[in-house]
Amino acid sequence: MLDIIYSLSNSITGYTEAIRTLTLDVQNFQTAGYKKTDADFSSLFTRAVGIPGGSSYGGFGWSNSVTLNQGSAYVVRGHNFTQGGLVEQPGLSAAILGVASLFVVTHPNSRKKQFTRSSNWLFDSNGSLRDTQGRQVMGYHMVNGVADKSALVPISIDPENIDLTDLGFESGGILRTNYQARKAALDSGESELPPTEDLFQLGLARFANPNGLRSASGDSYVESPISGPVSGFGVSGEAKFGEVFGGFVEASNVDPAEVSIEGTQLQRGYNAVQGMLTMVNRILQSFIQSVSQFN
Repeated sequence: MLDIIYSLSNSITGYTEAIRTLTLDVQNFQTAGYKKTDADFSSLFTRAVGIPGGSSYGGFGWSNSVTLNQGSAYVVRGHNFTQGGLVEQPGLSAAILGVASLFVVTHPNSRKKQFTRSSNWLFDSNGSLRDTQGRQVMGYHMVNGVADKSALVPISIDPENIDLTDLGFESGGILRTNYQARKAALDSGESELPPTEDLFQLGLARFANPNGLRSASGDSYVESPISGPVSGFGVSGEAKFGEVFGGFVEASNVDPAEVSIEGTQLQRGYNAVQGMLTMVNRILQSFIQSVSQFN
């Protein structure tokens, strides 16, 4: 009986964790760049039970050993980096299309690199491009129209010399001046665009196993033993880095229909386990009442 209670307790814990994970995905359904969690249930096999007697393979003692299921656990496999849809958001935003590479940001104090698919960026008063968590966005200086990949640096503009309100990312994740006039020309179908100055190109990072990245603060990730270290830095258009589209954000890859179905299944499973616990409780109460009659 105690084995049954232990098994059901494991299952309850698993369902509770599954509901918590699903709730997190639902809460971030409209969070740009959010990646849902991949997880499933796995049986816990921990107790071997043998039947006394001789073995058909010879010898004495325990034989015909079987393994009993001790309930289930909710096993998180990692983040699902399937592509989210692109939503137009002109200006200081960009989205990666094609592969699971990520933008690079650094913590303002520790300078440690973090990685994200989100691009809710803005310039601070000093001209430093930051995300909503205050982290600096990393990129490469543009020199004669080509990214200088000798150093990945924080994107920073001198506000005394360049109008921060008229900057934006264009194709390839290149930060350019005269953004508003160029966008108007593109929208009207003009073949010749107003002049511009190429300032930075967004830096990208890739991992051998991005699904294994560990969640950090906000919508960013840090490397883990499962993801491994960064396997390479690059820019849009290079092999294994995908394409960066300026003026877009990547939507969450949480599917409302899928979440609804999964939530219904979890509710039914949770209710079934609770029903079993109720039944076991009644059996124990009957047993205790029966024993007390002999006292």
